[in-house]
Amino acid sequence: MNADGHHAGNQPCLRAVPFYSFSEQVHADEKLVLDQGAIAPTILNLIGIDTPESMIVPALVK
Repeated sequence: MNADGHHAGNQPCLRAVPFYSFSEQVHADEKLVLDQGAIAPTILNLIGIDTPESMIVPALVK
């Protein structure tokens, strides 16, 4: 949330979110800032649900 109380936008405080995974299936360089658009496809993949075509960022699952 930013200083104005908003939850959406392009400010770093709104876009840089932590994502912790305790799965050996998820592969990402821990030193990189990843696209937060990869979070939903990754979770869907891990629980066995197909990713909709509208999600264009690939999952972090190999």
